[in-house]
Amino acid sequence: MAVEVARPREEFFYLSQLLDRPVVSRDGERVGRLVDVGCAAGELFPRIVTYYVRPGVLASLTLAVTAPAFAVIPDEELRLVVPTSELQPAQRRLPSEILLRREILDKQIVDTDGARVVRVNDVHVLRARGNEVRVVHVDISFRGLLRRLGWEPAVTALLRGRARDRWQREDRLLSWRYVVPLRTGALTQDLKLNVTQHQLAQLHPAELAEIVEELDRFEGPAVLQALDVPKAALTLAELTPEVQRLLLESLDLRRATTLLAEMPPDEAADLLEELPDALREKLVSALPAADAATMTDLLSQEPDTAGAVMNPEVFTVALGTTVGAISAALRAGTPELAKGYAVVVADEDRRVRGIIALTDLVRADPGRAVEEVMDRDPVSVRPEDPMDDVAELFDRFNLLSLPVVDSEGLLEGMVTVDDVVAWLREGFDREGRLT
Repeated sequence: MAVEVARPREEFFYLSQLLDRPVVSRDGERVGRLVDVGCAAGELFPRIVTYYVRPGVLASLTLAVTAPAFAVIPDEELRLVVPTSELQPAQRRLPSEILLRREILDKQIVDTDGARVVRVNDVHVLRARGNEVRVVHVDISFRGLLRRLGWEPAVTALLRGRARDRWQREDRLLSWRYVVPLRTGALTQDLKLNVTQHQLAQLHPAELAEIVEELDRFEGPAVLQALDVPKAALTLAELTPEVQRLLLESLDLRRATTLLAEMPPDEAADLLEELPDALREKLVSALPAADAATMTDLLSQEPDTAGAVMNPEVFTVALGTTVGAISAALRAGTPELAKGYAVVVADEDRRVRGIIALTDLVRADPGRAVEEVMDRDPVSVRPEDPMDDVAELFDRFNLLSLPVVDSEGLLEGMVTVDDVVAWLREGFDREGRLT
């Protein structure tokens, strides 16, 4: 990602240039020190709406004053333009405020543009009109940390020539619009950041999984709670077994079972198989009856067999169905219908009569019946067939999908090339080599 760097203009400054500055009254009497700043949640570039002042080093309370409150900002000494009587005791003046020092500085944030987790070392703000101040960037550079500690001038003085020039250009500023603050355990309930939740939803589940992997056991569940159910389920499926277990233990039972029910059955079964027995039984028993039966059946399959990795949900059609009708059903249905890469033709008893690949379906005349274009003798496997043999069939026949049938030819499920790749990868992770 290209880092956004603001040109050095006097309207821009850093939060570190405000925090811990002395605050004085209109008459110049000492009031305390600025200890935090509150900005409005939910705005693209949020306004600073509250300043928090601590009267003394040992004081347990903070005094809140509404912005704009100071004659000049930033300044070595912040002089109030309002009476000191307007400073009222408050830890958080507005429920929707984000406290920049307490909740942003030194915290992990989700950079939704770079799809990563970073740590904030400073906050870049803009004096927009008069003394209205808005948050525009977060600074994730090492220089930002030194600036806050007060060591930046000393480090700059030690550098010479090109090293000094590079150092002075080292600020790494991420636009606030790409940032999702993570308040522990309460992202959706407390922050209500509709814009940033939308940005999270635009990321691919694999990118979201990478983000969740970097978060702690409190913040990971907060991200899953912020996503809609389909996206959260896809993200959960992309996580490592250890993180999946930690998240399912952290989520409430209803949310956990909702996500499991939304996942493709084979992926949900793979996830459940990695869980401790007690947690697995608890989750399966809480699923709807039909889903629980499917999970129980998949979990009973021998490991590393076609039955253990197959998806029992298969898009089937009856003999006599036209190509046009199948295409219409695919267009009108969920995207999951096309993820089997083929349409299985079956009779009322689910006996497989043929199969047509989606690539062949696209090229066929819409008016033709499916039996005219289907493969009448498709390659198939049994649930008990080892995955070594299944993978060999995919390689030999250059397959994208393969039906799984019982001894009487009745459809049990479908293995796709994605399932084979996942099985190979899991075997490599377990053994340090391909299974």
